[in-house]
Amino acid sequence: MSVRKDNHRLILPDNVYSVLKFAALWVFPELMTIYSLGAVLFDWPNAQFISAIIASIASVTGGLAGLSTHNYRAIKTKVIDEELLLIEKESIQ
Repeated sequence: MSVRKDNHRLILPDNVYSVLKFAALWVFPELMTIYSLGAVLFDWPNAQFISAIIASIASVTGGLAGLSTHNYRAIKTKVIDEELLLIEKESIQ
């Protein structure tokens, strides 16, 4: 877990987030599709089982990326709210 200088915690660093998001949205679904098709065409074993495992991995990586996005947006909103409060206090004085 990375920690920013302003003590806000993120679940994933930016580069890890980017890789997981890419894998969850593109790599794992394509891999599952290719394996499923190959299993039918070339009679590979355990097509449903392996496809289900790949789909589960895609789901978990997508969930981690989504959680990280949620935390980032919450931090961003909190920082913006704090800045607005400071601006209001300065304008009152």
